[in-house]
Amino acid sequence: MVSPALNPVDYKVTVVKYELTPQNYAQYTIKIVCPRDISFLIRDRYSSLREFQQMVKRHIGNSDGMPSFPKKRLFGNTDAAFLQLRSQQLSLFLQVFLAHPLVNTSPLV
Repeated sequence: MVSPALNPVDYKVTVVKYELTPQNYAQYTIKIVCPRDISFLIRDRYSSLREFQQMVKRHIGNSDGMPSFPKKRLFGNTDAAFLQLRSQQLSLFLQVFLAHPLVNTSPLV
């Protein structure tokens, strides 16, 4: 949970890379930089990030002003150009989603 004394915009979220696993799905490495330059990395796949977003939305019950999750793609979803674009989309989505006032005060975040 974000402390009320901190501004959620002070957090920077970026997908720094992606990797294809031996099971042929993309795993994204996400860097979160907090105030005072504290940072950490999370590795996760698209489907888990989508599940997290849906869980948070169900918990807060109000999705006004929330960004849309990047669209799912059934074919060509391991193409390098697509994965680069998806990384950019996820970075933007996570930055805006986590800055939403109802999201950044949720105990799930």
